[in-house]
Amino acid sequence: HTHTHKQQADCHSPLAHTQMAAPCAQVLPAAPNWFLSGAADVHGSWLAYATNARVCVMAVTGDALRLHGYLCGHKQGEKVTGVALCRDPLQPHQCVTGGSDGAVMLWDTALCTLQRQHSAHEAGVTAVAWSVADPGLIVSGDAKGNLVAWRVKRDERLSL
Repeated sequence: HTHTHKQQADCHSPLAHTQMAAPCAQVLPAAPNWFLSGAADVHGSWLAYATNARVCVMAVTGDALRLHGYLCGHKQGEKVTGVALCRDPLQPHQCVTGGSDGAVMLWDTALCTLQRQHSAHEAGVTAVAWSVADPGLIVSGDAKGNLVAWRVKRDERLSL
């Protein structure tokens, strides 16, 4: 199967890409965190994935990806170990991250700004999840097996 120059020109992206079948498939640059199953998430028009101590935010439009920006806030030398985008249609630009630095951070993906954070964990965060039933609830887990439920709007944290 051969591809014409026109087919390749239709796939604009700041990322490296490869042509497989129409439309093209884009290959993201390698990231050292990809061995972590929760270090990437996609929802609506956003793709967010961890790259060391920051998160790359991509805008998804049709069959194309465009670099939107980076979420930078976790400590240098530490890894972002969890990424979750909010599923609430009233909060489509929210993302939560957890890191080996023990921090859980709430972000605005549209502005790439940190909104809130907590460091209630005693060890590195290994998982973050946003409740589908209650979009104001974020649960995170750490390397010691502890869970923290965070009621974001009231900024209340409960260790489980």
